Amino acid sequence: MERNPTVQHLTWFLDLRRFGQLNISPSYQRRSVWNPKDRKLFLDTIFKNYPAPTIFLHRDTDENGRTVYNVVDGKQRLETIFMFMDNEISLDKNFGDTNFNGKKFSDLRPEEKKLFFDYKLVVDYIDNVNGESLNSIFDRLNRNSKNLNEQELRHAKYSGWFIQYVEDDLLDSFWTEYKISTPAKARRMKDVQFVSELLIIILENRIAGFNQDYLDEIYAKYDNVTEEDTDESEVDIEGLKGKIGFIKQYIKDMERANNCISKFFTENKAFYILWAVIALSDKKSLNNPEISAEKCLEFFNRIKSGATNDKEIADYNQASTGANTDLSQRETRYNIISKLFLK
Repeated sequence: MERNPTVQHLTWFLDLRRFGQLNISPSYQRRSVWNPKDRKLFLDTIFKNYPAPTIFLHRDTDENGRTVYNVVDGKQRLETIFMFMDNEISLDKNFGDTNFNGKKFSDLRPEEKKLFFDYKLVVDYIDNVNGESLNSIFDRLNRNSKNLNEQELRHAKYSGWFIQYVEDDLLDSFWTEYKISTPAKARRMKDVQFVSELLIIILENRIAGFNQDYLDEIYAKYDNVTEEDTDESEVDIEGLKGKIGFIKQYIKDMERANNCISKFFTENKAFYILWAVIALSDKKSLNNPEISAEKCLEFFNRIKSGATNDKEIADYNQASTGANTDLSQRETRYNIISKLFLK
């Protein structure tokens, strides 16, 4: 890999954006994860002329000589610069100077804007990628700096059918309705990680204890699967989609019956078992959703009553505390809950 570090004024990036030559969100990039406090701190860095980490770009020139710069690392910093320029964010109200406290870009005087425009950023160009994909380079940069969590690294590294399906499916309001996806979870891709676990139950036909290395193995295993090569990969993608649709509908029908899902199953530890029981049971052996809903309501009301002489309740409660994502804990809860769903 050839690298060519240099220094550019902040205005160089503004020009690239203006002329459509900056791709701030290539496929391997993560979602925007900086919160307002992070962005204000970076603006503080700029206006006080503190150094900032290097921004890595991949220069891509087409046959007509038009160059586009893909942001390999530095998206959050550049996003903050552009948001400030567009008056979407402001400096911290406690910046420490009345000329800058809480100001937006449009509030600044020309000489104050010049401090912003004259700020210099170190830029490292990645020109030739010899035998290593940009996804892998992005992965390496962020593993070294520990900026990304494990799921964000998977998003950067893998691009096959499995991860695409999971991320696309999270657009379904089903996941927000039952609080499996929330703005906080989505910000660091925790929702993607959990829904991946749910789909793995179907793909592997079993439950598993939570393990980041295991998730990496599954992502690698299904990374090259496409809808056109199901024979080779031995994955029935259409069957998988049908199963997911069935599980979602069953859960919706249970909720419609007595609101038991929103009452008792919105925590990940409970929803995982709910999904697993439906996914791993033969359809013919499952109760009607309304019956399962009624039995779940009765079971969780027993828990709420605080019965101390009920071994089944005691076992369920014990398996729901501490390391509740361990396989043994999940198996205990699965065996208890499955009785409520089977004829």
